[in-house]
Amino acid sequence: MILLNIKFVNYTYEESLKQYTNYISSNNFSNLMCTNCKVIGNVQRNTEYVRNYIYIENEKDITETTIVITVVRCNNCGKYHALLPAFIFPYHIYSACFIMYALNMKLIKQQQAIKLISYLNISGQLLYYWIKVFNKFVSSSTIVLPQSPSKDPPKILHSILNDLQKFISDYYSKLFIMFFLNRKNHLFK
Repeated sequence: MILLNIKFVNYTYEESLKQYTNYISSNNFSNLMCTNCKVIGNVQRNTEYVRNYIYIENEKDITETTIVITVVRCNNCGKYHALLPAFIFPYHIYSACFIMYALNMKLIKQQQAIKLISYLNISGQLLYYWIKVFNKFVSSSTIVLPQSPSKDPPKILHSILNDLQKFISDYYSKLFIMFFLNRKNHLFK
């Protein structure tokens, strides 16, 4: 897979989806690097598939929807790569904003777990898995996090959420990959 750092516009689903669609429609993949052979600009549009995901908007509207994901083929090594937009985590049905919302409600606003999992319609195991991964991410990250005077996960999360659009745009390619995306990463051991 190749992750696209699509800039969020007002962090709404419709505008983010429109940016992804516009990027794909432009068919300009000259800056994409094959994650297998590391060759840049040698991928060609091949196919597409429909993917489900769940997002939350305005801190209240939870929606399950689908998105058409474009797949490209590297002309150098022959590998296929899905082009995923930044608002979708690979291997997770839940969007980036949904997971950040859940972490915010539990770690910062101290929402009771039973109320939160009922409201979000998720399992307690999933919520605590996200918290575990986030805590490991904070304690083991070698990448510079947003300015925060502490290494305390709730304080760092609060710092991230203060300007979530900027965080996702500036740090997505460096941080979110470590945060949830890479299953081979030490965070999942």
